[in-house]
Amino acid sequence: MKLSNFFHFATLLALACVPVTIGISSNDEFATEDFDAEAHFGDDVTFPNSIEDDDSTGEHGLRRLTGSSRVRNYRLRLRITNLSVRQPLSAFFVMVHNRRVRVYDFGEPASEALARLAEDGDPQPLVDMFDGQPGVFSATVHNEGAPYDGGETTTIEIVANRNFGYLTIAAMAINTNDMFVSLNGVIPRRRTTFFSNGLDAGSEENNELCESMPGPACININATNIESGNGEGFVHVHPGFHGVGDLAENRYDWRNPMMRVQVF
Repeated sequence: MKLSNFFHFATLLALACVPVTIGISSNDEFATEDFDAEAHFGDDVTFPNSIEDDDSTGEHGLRRLTGSSRVRNYRLRLRITNLSVRQPLSAFFVMVHNRRVRVYDFGEPASEALARLAEDGDPQPLVDMFDGQPGVFSATVHNEGAPYDGGETTTIEIVANRNFGYLTIAAMAINTNDMFVSLNGVIPRRRTTFFSNGLDAGSEENNELCESMPGPACININATNIESGNGEGFVHVHPGFHGVGDLAENRYDWRNPMMRVQVF
């Protein structure tokens, strides 16, 4: 073998032995392909480089396409189950968007629109806040069959695409002051399951008085639903129901998670 060929062969062999590292962030969560295999909690789920960012605005679920480039829409169904007892869930806020859009962040104050959902069970202010905004494909209310009692299931159909592939949903637990359940900017993939704890909007103190809770447990006590204020001031995991007001702890408290969402 010629000396020059020998050195060329040795160089190739050395390069072949260099280890290659593929970088995957420890924060990335990959979707399971089996409903029972793995649980995801519904906040800040990311998937690297799989969904493009686009600040275009969706128009009632149909994105206008220009030129020869086309983005294909796909449909998904969400099967949502209330896992609690005696804590009905209100109508849902449902939004499909890109990763730049956020409804809330833990440790930060809730928007007025989120506070209205968490205190009154009304998702319309969130729709008004986000519908037609950059990065939002669709923002709607799902109220078919609402409220949803413990053990009940409702199904929501969404339309998404590779530019708008993130999902946010939220509903109030209506026998509370300002507790809600939510998936906050997750990537829905078929045959995946997400769970949500009970969350606290921090916009109203948890005095557990029926004058400030709109649910059916309070209809025969006090149905005025006035805003009590004096909240903690930031979104956090709800501390639970402690029986300090008009309703008994042993009937209206819960254990997390409170909501299950199956995607198919």
